[in-house]
Amino acid sequence: MTKNLEIKTIEHEGIKVSIAINYDKGEATLVEQDDKKTTYVPKKWLFSTRTLDYMNDWLRILRAQIAAVEECKRLLEADLAEKSRLKEEPVIKSVIKSVMGR
Repeated sequence: MTKNLEIKTIEHEGIKVSIAINYDKGEATLVEQDDKKTTYVPKKWLFSTRTLDYMNDWLRILRAQIAAVEECKRLLEADLAEKSRLKEEPVIKSVIKSVMGR
């Protein structure tokens, strides 16, 4: 595939989660824009010293993270399948060519 790095933002239950997908390495990182809004950096989620009032929001954030990871997993699996298909295609054509005598 021609895309090596993609930033996707997934919205789930009103929560936006951005994820950087590196197709060359088969890796992903939950990210956010830096303070200058010029680049993306790993997101540092902080769940600390909150009262019961915040618990439902925490659960919404966690569900949004799960949705983003599931989407990322789907995209990486599709990319891997496409790369595998592209590697096999010339081999298959070569075998057919040799069997057909052309």
